[in-house]
Amino acid sequence: MLVLLALASSWCQAQPGSSPLELDRRYQQAGEFVRALPLLEQAATLGSAQAQYELGVAYRAGQGTSRNDTLAVAWLSKAARQQYAPAHVALASELWYSGLISKQQVLAWLQASATAGDFPSLVYLQHHCDSTYADNPAPPVAAYPLQLSKQIAARASAATPADSATILQQALRLGTWYQKGYRLKANPVESYCWYLLMNEMRTTSTHILWSEAMRKVAVLHEQLTPAQRAEALRRAEAVGNRKLRRLPQLAQALARVKSTSAVPAPSAWD
Repeated sequence: MLVLLALASSWCQAQPGSSPLELDRRYQQAGEFVRALPLLEQAATLGSAQAQYELGVAYRAGQGTSRNDTLAVAWLSKAARQQYAPAHVALASELWYSGLISKQQVLAWLQASATAGDFPSLVYLQHHCDSTYADNPAPPVAAYPLQLSKQIAARASAATPADSATILQQALRLGTWYQKGYRLKANPVESYCWYLLMNEMRTTSTHILWSEAMRKVAVLHEQLTPAQRAEALRRAEAVGNRKLRRLPQLAQALARVKSTSAVPAPSAWD
């Protein structure tokens, strides 16, 4: 191991700006995955969490080598133990059902990276803790809704929220939980707040999901008094740190829902 460290050190010193990871990236960009793999292995062996993660992904995808889930889990686990959040997500998404790693361990890693603010980890933490999964390995974590609300709020206040489909889906999930009292104490005003934020984050790619949510929103809309709706609006604007711009579009959508159902027409926002 000491010899390998010394060789790698002298090699990198001899070629400024050409670390194993940098060369690996050049080879990958050129589609030369077979040449990239030894460089990844070198950097991963020396302890780079990023290289360990990328090597695990390469073995999982069979990129530059034959697919090998056992080696993929081994390298991803090394990166995960260094609290490298992408490795936590890879284990939770690609290798959750492989049987090669403890689901309890993956959940513990996801919780750590979610608490540190990694949104993809937070999404997968919820995904695997949801009670709709028959093989649910653990009860939901109590801090999940709070962490989720912070992550959505950060993106809702951005000019162009990243991962809009995922963010919209999570905002819808919070609205549903508050509406039904699932995992959280039922709170219709708070529920409506997150539905309003969901509406703000609507994009062309999320139109179908948004449209499907409108019937649920319309029911809650009519259950709230004008004062409660105004309170939810104030709360949503405080969370998003800006004035909401898409209330007219929401009102139009709710009117369309009313025209095809027994849901009463939406009344004034204030």
